[in-house]
Amino acid sequence: MTRSALVKLAQIRAARAALLSIAVMALMFSGTSATATAANVEYTVSDRTVRFKSPQMPTGTKANSAAVMDADSGRMLWALRPHQRRLIASTTKIMTALVAISRTRPNELLTATAYPAGPGESLLGLKAGERMTANDLLTGLMLASGNDAADTLAARTASSRAAFVRAMNRRARSLGLRDTLFGNPVGLDLPETYSTASDLAKLTQHALTEPRFASIVSKSKATLRSGTRTRRIRNRNRLVGLYSYVDGVKTGRTLAAGYVLVGAASREDARVISVVTGEPSETARDNDTLKLLRFGRAFFRPVEPLSRDRGALRLPVALQDIAAVAYPQRDVRFAVRSGDRLRVTAIAPDQLKGPLAAGTRVGTATVLREGKRVDEVPLRLRRPVPSPPTLAVIAHQVGNALPYVAILGLFGLVGFMVIRRRRRLRTHRPEYVG
Repeated sequence: MTRSALVKLAQIRAARAALLSIAVMALMFSGTSATATAANVEYTVSDRTVRFKSPQMPTGTKANSAAVMDADSGRMLWALRPHQRRLIASTTKIMTALVAISRTRPNELLTATAYPAGPGESLLGLKAGERMTANDLLTGLMLASGNDAADTLAARTASSRAAFVRAMNRRARSLGLRDTLFGNPVGLDLPETYSTASDLAKLTQHALTEPRFASIVSKSKATLRSGTRTRRIRNRNRLVGLYSYVDGVKTGRTLAAGYVLVGAASREDARVISVVTGEPSETARDNDTLKLLRFGRAFFRPVEPLSRDRGALRLPVALQDIAAVAYPQRDVRFAVRSGDRLRVTAIAPDQLKGPLAAGTRVGTATVLREGKRVDEVPLRLRRPVPSPPTLAVIAHQVGNALPYVAILGLFGLVGFMVIRRRRRLRTHRPEYVG
């Protein structure tokens, strides 16, 4: 093969290599672009501070002491002589229930004691030796205020009734209830049995975090099927059942203590706790409790930062002059206080690349209240995203490849010039005669 033919062959091979490199680079760039299209970024969907007018302070209560607490934060919203020590009657049973729950299984059978009831005591009607589940005893304790149920729980979950009372007082100290002392699990008047409106609110705040307790006290009535006979009982707290937002907690009454009621009410995910002690009548007790619960609930407003009917985010679609709307999979609704900062963020691609079917998950929205996560919801497409037009795809890939084509063309030109120069040098190389 002649020298000129070899040079031409080298040029052809260099051109082929350059074209192959261009094709590979174009494909690589196209793949890189698709990955970049799906890159996740954080969007701020909304950011605002909620403001509304605070409620007017309650007036005219007939209680000796009273309190309203935000159950979530423990903040006292309003109080009347909250640290005054008072007889608390059967609201003692809140602590009785807490200690008994920690020592029993729901379906554990306990044998009833022979309780020596005095005149006028509230009873479940247990017979000595009768066997009843722990949960039925707890229900009879909190709804019917059964003193015989309290005695059975104390005697059967501790070495003695005195030991059970000591456990009640240990729990009180662990909860920081400095003005509370228990002398029995029933709530009968004793000099060494007392508490305050503030301490009763704190005790109830803790008790409502116990699912078994919260489930029982929110019932307006119950049927107890264990024991020697079926018992149908009603909650002595008449507000539960009459008002949908009232979900507890416990009544109490003795001649010395007067009428006592620890109440609880919810608004969305917010809950408030009320306490009234020393009320002159059942009517006054209930009216004042409703007044305090309504006052406490007015500190909160329901908000709905995300709704299935409202698009949360508009996302551009690659290679198309359209945007796709992402919707939350479900509604997010909760209660806020005045001054709460609400922020909704979303993690989603910077662009979508079709085709995508309706219902495809394209991101996640997070709702924050005062910087703390409240909820997290998937974001989905309500409508499909079509494939991009073929011409747009080709133009996009060509456009992406052009910088690489230019660079490789430059390298090819340099290579061609080098080969040509070498050819010239070989053609005009001088010959020496020896």
